Amino acid sequence: MDNNMINQDVAEFSKRIEHLLQVNPNKRILRFEYKGQIFWLKQPEKLRGIWNLLKPNPQKAFVRETVILQRFMQMGAPVPKLVLSGEHFFVLEDGGLTIADWLEDPQLSEARKMQILRDAVQALIDLHHCGFVHGRPALRDMTWKAGKVFFIDFESHSRSQNLLRKQVCDGLIFIHSLGRSKVLSDKQMRAAVDYYAQHCEAKIWQKIIDFIAKWRWLYRFLLMFKPIAKTDLIAIYRVFEHILPDLRKTLSRGSRHS
Repeated sequence: MDNNMINQDVAEFSKRIEHLLQVNPNKRILRFEYKGQIFWLKQPEKLRGIWNLLKPNPQKAFVRETVILQRFMQMGAPVPKLVLSGEHFFVLEDGGLTIADWLEDPQLSEARKMQILRDAVQALIDLHHCGFVHGRPALRDMTWKAGKVFFIDFESHSRSQNLLRKQVCDGLIFIHSLGRSKVLSDKQMRAAVDYYAQHCEAKIWQKIIDFIAKWRWLYRFLLMFKPIAKTDLIAIYRVFEHILPDLRKTLSRGSRHS
């Protein structure tokens, strides 16, 4: 393809984006098709009422997200391709359905779902191995397409400052998102947590165990609310219940060697 054709296609694509922005001024995220390919158009949040106080500068947050995407693309992190961006928008290539959507698909076999979930766990491990941090790697912030996992909606871009602590937080948030899933059985969640524990960096998993050890008193306290617990609290129970066995193993090994 010569340069004239490339420039013409870019101009045509840009014109399409301008039109979409004009007719969808309040649509934060928009899925659209262009020449048989799926793209996602994202704009800053349009806040109203009390949200203007709770999230005072959505434009600043949006610019930060764009910068993080550009930086992570340059570093080779697993993020969707940033096709076009401006002050008030950016366009990404489609990276597939979110992991949460795949797991909730009734047409997908359980074996296929577990493979996708394992791909997601491995992707988080690989992300940390490369020195990256996501900041909120929940199942809804990871997509899967043709065997490849992409991360979206990054909350952090640090590669050095407090890296271990942030990676531990990533691990806990990811496990919490497993616990929030209403379609993942305890057995499936246990398999995902076990895989993460066995393949992530040992120091990350040890810090996660240390965190659970420090706060297990809170778990015991929260148990009294179990009969009336909703999604987020149930997820907290499941986090503790799937990591406490590893803590007990650690304590048992320590007592045998003392």
